[in-house]
Amino acid sequence: MALSNYSELQTALIAWADSRGDTSDIIDDVVRLAESHFNLELRCRQMMTSTDLTPSSGAVTLPSDCVGIYSVIEKTSPRRVLDYYGKEALETNFDTTVSGNACGYTVVGSSLSMAPRPTNDIELTYYQEVPGLEANTTNWLMTKYPGIYLEACQMEIYRYLKMDQDLQISAQRVEAMINELNASSDSEMLGNSGRKAVGPAF
Repeated sequence: MALSNYSELQTALIAWADSRGDTSDIIDDVVRLAESHFNLELRCRQMMTSTDLTPSSGAVTLPSDCVGIYSVIEKTSPRRVLDYYGKEALETNFDTTVSGNACGYTVVGSSLSMAPRPTNDIELTYYQEVPGLEANTTNWLMTKYPGIYLEACQMEIYRYLKMDQDLQISAQRVEAMINELNASSDSEMLGNSGRKAVGPAF
């Protein structure tokens, strides 16, 4: 059975799960729920992207598809890598009302605030949410790791059908696959240097 896009995933889910109960009406919902789970738990190199943002009064609005921050760099010469601080710590350590080369950043809601207030553009490298299959037909995760999609969707079906034993088994499989993908990504990016400390996930 081919499994590389949204339509093929829907067909596979009906074939795998319909013997457990009528699930055809909830397939779209379980795919969305699975993708929501991915966006909470996955943090791998395939999700990473960078964009330049221009600050206003020391702050920028985070991209709407940002699910976690990897790095914040002020584009000075030389470039300045900013450290993450909690909101109170940022205000305690720096004057947040003056302009200058930024040293730290914090996140409040959908805004990333820096201190001192930078006047240069900011290069934000962040984890981008997994593109939804409903709008995109396929994505990198569906193409390279279709099994994780199939298992995560089955997990949501078992939750809906209140099949607790199957749910427990499926949840363990999904967790193991996500952990393996995250660990593999860390190894590819960092080698023997250890996991990089990152900003908050949200």
